[in-house]
Amino acid sequence: MIPRNKSLKNLARKLRNNATKQENHLWYDFLRKHPQQFYRQRIIGNYIVDFYCPTAKLVIELDWSQHYEKEACEIRYITHPNYYTVLVT
Repeated sequence: MIPRNKSLKNLARKLRNNATKQENHLWYDFLRKHPQQFYRQRIIGNYIVDFYCPTAKLVIELDWSQHYEKEACEIRYITHPNYYTVLVT
């Protein structure tokens, strides 16, 4: 398990409260009531991912191509042998 940076907690909460249209669509129409539990704006290591399913160890990042180059590198960090990462543009 990758430890979480707890100093990002307030930022993650702010991102949950100000979700994009695409994030809200995926959350409210699909993931919120999915049989596997998903979390929005979850802290993994030093990063906040859009969606995370701990039982499947699945990370979903939306609109990742619009992030800065640095953030794209950070997303690659999450592509850990024990995690499956889905990047959606």
